[in-house]
Amino acid sequence: FHKKCRVSDQCNKAVIASHGEYLLFIEAGITLLHRDSFSNMLGILTQRPDIGAVAGKIFCEDGTIRHGAYRMKWGSSVPTAYIRDSIYEDALFNFMDQTLMRRGVVLMRRRDFEMCGGFDINFAKSGMMQDMALRLEEKGLKCVYNGHAEFQLRSGRTNNAITCFSSLAEQKKEEKYFMEKWKDRIAQGDKYYSGRY
Repeated sequence: FHKKCRVSDQCNKAVIASHGEYLLFIEAGITLLHRDSFSNMLGILTQRPDIGAVAGKIFCEDGTIRHGAYRMKWGSSVPTAYIRDSIYEDALFNFMDQTLMRRGVVLMRRRDFEMCGGFDINFAKSGMMQDMALRLEEKGLKCVYNGHAEFQLRSGRTNNAITCFSSLAEQKKEEKYFMEKWKDRIAQGDKYYSGRY
């Protein structure tokens, strides 16, 4: 791909070139921690037709959790990662429905991806999975975090959510686009989290 081609557009093109029934989107630099992580994710999709996407748990090299379940900080322009030391901490080690997904490791059915029209290429990278999660929700499908599907991020082998933008202005533009696109949905709040925690 051309270096200026957005990750969202790259993923759409990769899906067109592929033939599988299931689509695994995995960020560069992420590796398996357990050989059954993929099968754990796939098992959910094959048994639950109401699930549209499954996200895994990603560790840093020092053993800390890079991110687990994901929530929207409603009223802010930036989705925020799940916070430890709260009433939701046990969810990091189990299963949980969630409104949003973070890029990293996400498994979907091809038919659900195509039903949503693929990734919105107005997102460079950071917001494309969050946008996809809300479009799955519009189709009546849930997103699930699977704490038993464990992966590890190797340092220095991937760009973070900031460096994938060519400028701070581009990042702010994408955040504004997300907030405007989902203004009505954002106003409804995140049904899986209490704003008090």
